[in-house]
Amino acid sequence: MRMSKLATSTTKEAPNDAELISHSLLVRAGYVKQQSAGIYSLLPLCVRSTQKISQIIREEMDAIDGQELLMPVVTSADLWRETGRYDGVTEELLRFKDRNNKDMVLNMTHEEVVTDIMRRYIKSYRQMPVMVYQIQTKYRDEARPRGGIIRLREFTMKDAYSFHATIEDLDQYYEQVLNAYKRIYQRCGLPVEIVQSDPGMMGGKIAHEFMAVTPAGEDTLILCPSCGYSANREVAVGANPTSTAALEALSQGEASTKDLASHFGVAPSRVIQIKLYKTADGVLVVTYAPAGREINHIKLQNAVGAELQNVSEAELANYGLSGFASVAPRSLKASDKVRILVDSALTTERNLVGAAGKAGHYDLNLNWERDFTGEIVDLTDVLEGQPCSRCGEPLTIARAIEVGNIFKLGTKYSAAMKCMFANEKGEMQPAIMGCYGIGVQRILASLIEKFNDARGMMLPITVAPYQVHVVGTDYQSNAETKSVADQLYTDLQAQGVTVLLDDRDVNAGNKFGDADLIGNPIQVIIGSRGLKNGQAEVKIRSTGETTMVALADLLSHVLGVRQAMFASLS
Repeated sequence: MRMSKLATSTTKEAPNDAELISHSLLVRAGYVKQQSAGIYSLLPLCVRSTQKISQIIREEMDAIDGQELLMPVVTSADLWRETGRYDGVTEELLRFKDRNNKDMVLNMTHEEVVTDIMRRYIKSYRQMPVMVYQIQTKYRDEARPRGGIIRLREFTMKDAYSFHATIEDLDQYYEQVLNAYKRIYQRCGLPVEIVQSDPGMMGGKIAHEFMAVTPAGEDTLILCPSCGYSANREVAVGANPTSTAALEALSQGEASTKDLASHFGVAPSRVIQIKLYKTADGVLVVTYAPAGREINHIKLQNAVGAELQNVSEAELANYGLSGFASVAPRSLKASDKVRILVDSALTTERNLVGAAGKAGHYDLNLNWERDFTGEIVDLTDVLEGQPCSRCGEPLTIARAIEVGNIFKLGTKYSAAMKCMFANEKGEMQPAIMGCYGIGVQRILASLIEKFNDARGMMLPITVAPYQVHVVGTDYQSNAETKSVADQLYTDLQAQGVTVLLDDRDVNAGNKFGDADLIGNPIQVIIGSRGLKNGQAEVKIRSTGETTMVALADLLSHVLGVRQAMFASLS
């Protein structure tokens, strides 16, 4: 492609709302054009990159016997009603009525659709395992799209779905997909952390996320540099060292301050914070956790098994309780209508401070089991430096972008939609499912977040729109520059190399700036200065390393650099 023919152009101006480097660079380099919040046109350079990512994904899915299909973006709401997700998923699912007044949805994920397809074909255990996948547009009505193409409302996703006769077969195939994902990110040049995660609305019990660690990320990871433990904050568990202090006699104290730790001369971890919630069916949930520790609401909801709402003091009368003082640890008792959840960190501490049965009064030297009880649950976020639950070494906290996920769905969808098969005994049972997603645009954005400098992007050769960027510094004014650049352009293309040739009538400084901004990995700079010595300059975008190469060796040198780059990502 000649830059004089390129449909887009670069700009020096970053968008006013750009919070992330990738957003700014993609707009400035002419990769994307925003249409509305969370909705972008992908322009030719971006399409070339995302197509390359998609092809890598396609090859690795085919390698584990995946079969590509294409499911509709719009489907009847009836499928979502079969699984209960039509009412269970809130504003993110875009619902509408067609001209016949029929309820329809714009699919943001395709579990229902693929299960509907496979229940018509899977009849016997002999037909499994089977996996189908698509690379397709999705729409999620995000409340707060952000980061350019990182959190979009309309996006491209590879979603795959596998069907199995046994749990053991799913386990085995899940590992195959996990290894295929490793190869995908390796080939794309994107380092990732594989972490345990919460399945969320997808259902199932086991899930992993593939995370690109970057300060631009919106997810929080808990990592152990010593043993390799890694988990999303929503499921991460740290060790809580057991206090060796002697149990002291229960006593009482008074305080009018909220800073109870300072008032009573104890660490915040020894002060019990109390929070109240209720379930939709009216069960009161009381949590006890250390002061200064954030309760993770995903952990809390998973422990309860239901979504929760806050509770006002007036509502406590519905449970036979008189105000907040009545939920003090030493006085509250669990019942059919009251659940008490105690964060595990409190059970290893000694001599705690907690509310007593009267406002402004506190029990001192409270101790687990002796003075209060409840269900022991991991409720709080892991702290930086908290001991690892596996090896005891300090944990670290990192921000990351989720670029893929895999789930063991079990029979959540197949049972609800009656996707049944006959097992070896002839008995009918629901198929066991897994699902596996990758965000195509997120991979590109994450690469830019990881690999950039003050001048622009530095994309890996497998993902960059073009492998070689030929810069003819005086292309329009020097016949020799034009001849050499055109010949290299032709010769490289004949070798299967994708090339962007800057043949524009602009100054050399603009050409250099655009080459660095666009981020293709190999630059070949041809101009009168080098041609006087029979040479051209080859520059590696990621390192800035430059080499003067004789024209006679130029083609073979560029091909060698290209081959080495591909080899490093294989």
